[in-house]
Amino acid sequence: MIIAYGIFYLTILSYFVCLWKVFKKAEHEPSWAGFVPVYNLFVWLKVIDKPWWWLLLPIVPGVNFVFLGSLPFELFSAFGMS
Repeated sequence: MIIAYGIFYLTILSYFVCLWKVFKKAEHEPSWAGFVPVYNLFVWLKVIDKPWWWLLLPIVPGVNFVFLGSLPFELFSAFGMS
């Protein structure tokens, strides 16, 4: 049980650190925004040039998996890695 909690917290910490690095690379966004839970998704949408109302898509069941799965690919395209 303790190992599972450790893996869970390590995964969340790596998510925040990766977003911090991405926002630092984006240069026009504050890098500290990667550590603020909902605001980081809003900034992520600004980096990939998507409208703010996309922030509501993770609320819809079924759509949330597709939405959150497509965000990294949109980010790759935004940085020219497609």
